[in-house]
Amino acid sequence: MIIGKSGSGKSFFLKNLILNEWANGTRMIVLDPEAEYLALTRNLQGNIIDVGNAKEGRINPFHIYKVLTEDGTSADPMITFNTHLKMLESFFKIVLVGASSDVIELINNLVVETYDRKGINEMTDCSNMKAEDFPLFSDLLETLEMKDKSNLDDLTLRDMRSAELYLQKFVKGRYSDIWNGPSTLETNANIIDFNFQALFANKNNVVANSQMLLVFRFIEQEVINARELNKNGKNLRTMIVCDEAHVFIDAKFPIALDFFYSMSKRIRKYGGSFIPATQNIADWNANEELRSKTSAIIKNSQYTFIFKLSAPDMKDVLDVYKTGDSFNEEEQRMIISAVTGQAFFVGSTELKMSVNITSGALARSLFDENKKGG
Repeated sequence: MIIGKSGSGKSFFLKNLILNEWANGTRMIVLDPEAEYLALTRNLQGNIIDVGNAKEGRINPFHIYKVLTEDGTSADPMITFNTHLKMLESFFKIVLVGASSDVIELINNLVVETYDRKGINEMTDCSNMKAEDFPLFSDLLETLEMKDKSNLDDLTLRDMRSAELYLQKFVKGRYSDIWNGPSTLETNANIIDFNFQALFANKNNVVANSQMLLVFRFIEQEVINARELNKNGKNLRTMIVCDEAHVFIDAKFPIALDFFYSMSKRIRKYGGSFIPATQNIADWNANEELRSKTSAIIKNSQYTFIFKLSAPDMKDVLDVYKTGDSFNEEEQRMIISAVTGQAFFVGSTELKMSVNITSGALARSLFDENKKGG
């Protein structure tokens, strides 16, 4: 866990950390809300994915990914299929703003019928299927349009018309370029930057939260894939880094915090690590549900680096740490009076110290857009 106000040196520290881990063969996945890591990713010949559009990789919501059980083995097709249907229901509840529960339930049923038309059901092993084998929103709309409406009551007909209007947004409307097509996302490099800047700049929380749900699901699949390869003799390590993590958090739709919570609990089992960095811990602390998960994330953190904080921000950190380790007055003064690049390191209740972040000239050159790495 990395905490510190803007300009305190968090991002510089993260760039050094990412570079060091990349050089040691760790696969780096960066959640980048401010396009801060694009230069480093380019200089390391990594993948850059703009999640605000489908030009650099589309995620089809109907693409079914593998699910692991608690012991790390692949779940059977029934569990995988039903887990995916639950994810889709969550997706529809976010993206179909204003839709009644009856309309959402109608669409849920249409989804099952659409999969069936593609030869996919709860008994189907989808692990080796191609992206083109999964249905699209245009298939879902077609399933609705094929329905015999001659003997339906007025209420059902009204719900079907509403569902049709909603689905048309995904087929020919404003959402079609993002979601109506097979998944084309390719992440074959050892550093992948998921660039959220354009997505957040649109100020559309509906699209942002919906896309986050899909992106986080995809990243979970990448971690699962590494776990499966490690079972067969590989030694793959995955590190997920999320800078400015507070901007991902929405108290109404705690998608990001749920993902952070899940990763903090499970990623070590998958041979990986997760690093959230934030300047505003208060956004993680808006209600009791967020507070309990934030506390769990901090408790699950093996290491914490706290850069300079203002006095009010320090109080927010203390509030979150109430259920875990706390800081005495001298340690609080060290954090509040820290200079840029200075951090308070917490390794355990016994291991706490002030550290300075430094970097060599070669490393710094790789942070620069005008340089090229080799």
